[in-house]
Amino acid sequence: MDFSFITDCGIKRPANEDSCYAETIVVKGEEVGFFAVADGIGGHNKGEVASKMAIDTLKSYVFRHLEENVEENVEEIVDLEIMLSRAFYEANKLVYEKATKEEPFVGMGTTLVASVINSNKLIASNVGDSRAYLFRNDTLEQLTVDNSYVQELVEKEIIKPEDAKTHPKRNVITRAIGTDKSVKVDFYDKELQIKDIVILCSDGLTDMVEDFEIEEVLKTGINPKDCCEALVALANEKGGKDNITIICVII
Repeated sequence: MDFSFITDCGIKRPANEDSCYAETIVVKGEEVGFFAVADGIGGHNKGEVASKMAIDTLKSYVFRHLEENVEENVEEIVDLEIMLSRAFYEANKLVYEKATKEEPFVGMGTTLVASVINSNKLIASNVGDSRAYLFRNDTLEQLTVDNSYVQELVEKEIIKPEDAKTHPKRNVITRAIGTDKSVKVDFYDKELQIKDIVILCSDGLTDMVEDFEIEEVLKTGINPKDCCEALVALANEKGGKDNITIICVII
């Protein structure tokens, strides 16, 4: 696995409330990658605190589990889903407690998307509208489904997918880490192939850059660092209205 990540304030925002983490470790002779992106909500420093708390909690839980419990067998993907589920619940619990018990942080929360890649398997999980994508054979596929108001409208066929980007409530999310005592987490798994590219990102990228434009950048075959930098530059060229965070992993 070759990977890189970048987080950028964008052009319009005074501070960066996104957080991310990317690392690979060797567990029982096998390389395992853990990648996560969080986009904080709540304004001022609240979003920054929520996103950092979520990422720190997630990585601590995941790596503790990987170092102690990863098994090399066909049922591993199930174990990883249980691990990620518990990690998300722990992150939600800690952010929610801080948001409800400490006055300066009332109302804070964060989106969270994470992926564990092990051998030729990927499992991704998300809450909110930060996304995971797979790029294969020059085609970009969105792996996760946004937990957002406009996505619900699309699923109910009230609006068309192409209208979601311009809808006045396009930034309203229906789920977040830390805003409720309990949280529902969605999971997605995928068999991977050599030369696949996995992208995790906040909506600072996807609100500004169309999927076909991301696809065009990835078609150039550049390395993960150049990929991240090119996508951030493109998002900023098109307005950079939000913080932009991207993780790029080449299998």
